[in-house]
Amino acid sequence: LKANLLFLFGQQTDVGIEAPSIILILEDCYIELCDDNATGHLYSFQVVLKTTGRTFTFAADGFKALERWISSLTVASVEYINITKQSFLEQIAAAGDAKKTND
Repeated sequence: LKANLLFLFGQQTDVGIEAPSIILILEDCYIELCDDNATGHLYSFQVVLKTTGRTFTFAADGFKALERWISSLTVASVEYINITKQSFLEQIAAAGDAKKTND
């Protein structure tokens, strides 16, 4: 995962040696937990692309890894970063206005 790009490789040993098999752009998508019984893997989750409906299913090594993946993928989109930036700018402006009122 680099910024909003998720690089998928055929084998873990290919990372850094081979070109990725797939590059997912994490925009206009959502992340959801899967039914582990349905996927046959513990700690499974999906990246669902809204525009195409295509899904990519993954499984983490454990619960903590699953939490990290979900958290990282959720905040990877440029849209999320822009919303967070706008929120911070509004908070800074509100703090500045409050300071002017108190002075």
